[in-house]
Amino acid sequence: MINCVAVRRSAKPQNENEENPIHIDKADIISALRSRGLNARADWVDRELPGLVDTYKNTALLRMLGVDPAGISPADAASRPG
Repeated sequence: MINCVAVRRSAKPQNENEENPIHIDKADIISALRSRGLNARADWVDRELPGLVDTYKNTALLRMLGVDPAGISPADAASRPG
């Protein structure tokens, strides 16, 4: 028998990154990967990620790709359609 444990998330953000997310343009990630010759990874990012990438939610993925969000200018989500 498997024991299930209910996990409850607080309605309040756990830290400031959840409250004030920082987004970067997918195109900037693709450009960084292509500049390092990682075309297959760039193609995957192009297919799988949204136009604006939340750096908090995707921290592990960005780390795995070797992309430092601090080196990319944050995107202005308010000026983007959709």
